[in-house]
Amino acid sequence: MSYRYLITGVLNGTMVGIGLAVGSYLSSNSVGAATIKIGLGVTAGLVLAGYVSYQEIQRTQEALKQLSVEESSDYLLQESIGTADTTKQSQMIAGLSPLSGMAITLFPVVFQNVLLSPFHATLGAVLLGSSFLFAFGIWLSLETHRPWFILAPRLAAFGLLTAVVSIIMP
Repeated sequence: MSYRYLITGVLNGTMVGIGLAVGSYLSSNSVGAATIKIGLGVTAGLVLAGYVSYQEIQRTQEALKQLSVEESSDYLLQESIGTADTTKQSQMIAGLSPLSGMAITLFPVVFQNVLLSPFHATLGAVLLGSSFLFAFGIWLSLETHRPWFILAPRLAAFGLLTAVVSIIMP
């Protein structure tokens, strides 16, 4: 169960952060449409994150099922036992993983108008968020014994797709 929360949380937080950064940048020129544009950017991130996290959860569960009993016993035991410790761990992961994804993604925005122009802060957020998704894909591939060179670029590409969809939306 913890893997589900971790995958969903990291993807949600990171992709929403990308959508928020791009939506905020695009709306800075027109005050009246700011809320709508930011909302559409965030929505694009959530929709794509929901789609990708569902796929990755399914693939992770399949990969864990294919592992040998010795390698997967800890994971499967953690998935199947509903103890209070496991529930608390799942709740903590569910709460902190979106926060970590969004905080890492939006870190360049902290330096906007100080060290970075709004464009460079937005570009930095998109690239940092996509890089974080790439790194998360490598870690997830190591945990599930799936090829990193497929999983990591795919997750990073969905981060970039979130930015593109946020730009295309009116």
